[in-house]
Amino acid sequence: MGPPSNSTNLPRLLRNLGCIDAIDAALGQRIRLPVDDQHVVGSDGDTPLLRAGRATIPLLSSIEDHHLPPQTDQPHQYLLFGLGLGEGLRELLRRSPYCQVTVWERDPWMMRLALGRHDYRQEIRSGRVSFLLGPDLISLRGRRFDAVVHHPVLGPKYAREWDFVQAPAETPCVFMVEGELFVQDFVDALRDAGNTTYTWEINRLSPEELFLAIQKLSPHLVAGINYTQGLAEACFRVGLPLAIWEIDPCLNPPQKSQTPTEHVSIFTYREANVESYQKAGFAHTRYMPLAANVRRRRPLAKHDPDLANFSSRVCFVGNSTTARVSPARDAFLS
Repeated sequence: MGPPSNSTNLPRLLRNLGCIDAIDAALGQRIRLPVDDQHVVGSDGDTPLLRAGRATIPLLSSIEDHHLPPQTDQPHQYLLFGLGLGEGLRELLRRSPYCQVTVWERDPWMMRLALGRHDYRQEIRSGRVSFLLGPDLISLRGRRFDAVVHHPVLGPKYAREWDFVQAPAETPCVFMVEGELFVQDFVDALRDAGNTTYTWEINRLSPEELFLAIQKLSPHLVAGINYTQGLAEACFRVGLPLAIWEIDPCLNPPQKSQTPTEHVSIFTYREANVESYQKAGFAHTRYMPLAANVRRRRPLAKHDPDLANFSSRVCFVGNSTTARVSPARDAFLS
């Protein structure tokens, strides 16, 4: 293995991809497909940051945070769930020279960053390291590993996918469109109804990768918070029903779908929006007031360990959409 690097290097990335091509040309091509990189700040620098809502968090973590298994000379089989920038993989290979590591990463951009920071050619050629991307995680169901290492930063972000791996094969799958507010509430409700979920990153991944996920994971439903233009057409194309829960102000009226919309169900928290959706051709639109999830949002008892995380003398209650006001105002005035 070559010397460590603190930043992404294109020649190193291409050399690693060349080795992957020789073993799995389809995977090498998928890693090269177009992908949005705006979720990582400073991708080419020494300390890339991952966007988390309006905040950013460092992607690099200490080796101690990875909770790697102890050093061994035994030929163990390990699963690294979430590659990140690759520092955990590199250390795992160093500590256990006879181990074999299966690496799963949902994000092709993250995989590119890791492959550009470290030289894995020898380990790829020898079979010590094998990579799985996105919906390839279906192949992890039922497999046994001597240890599973969850990436300290990405592990919580990939919790739905880990639940998917652990679920029985017959558990129905729902694709949850990536988002933030109320998404986890939606996921919780879907799981309570007997489903498992997989994150469908419609705004970042290539169409080829999005549709490959459908082919491999066979979802029976697509669900999302707020409607994204074109989603009805995409679901119609693959024969999947679509359920939308609208919880935010809609600055632009919905556009008429280019396909039939019998497969689309929209639930909006604004009664006035029902008519606009129906005029756009979405006949299955209903008014559904917002409410809190009483299992997740409830008064905490004095002995509850979570109390310290939320106790504060100051609390802000306000509008989270102020950043959208100025562009809307300028568009109106123009």
